[in-house]
Amino acid sequence: MSITEAEYMAAAEVTKDALWLTSLVRELGVWQVLSRKNTHVCQDVIVMHEQGRIHIGAMFS
Repeated sequence: MSITEAEYMAAAEVTKDALWLTSLVRELGVWQVLSRKNTHVCQDVIVMHEQGRIHIGAMFS
């Protein structure tokens, strides 16, 4: 077996496990909670990014 084949098989196995885990999390209802938390985190990151751009603009103007 070549290195490429081994890497391909490992990637396929990880993908299969990730899909199974995603399915399990959705069945347990955790997915909705995580999605809401990620939305808040993303909004916070956007605000920090916008504030940073204003600060950088004032500093180098």
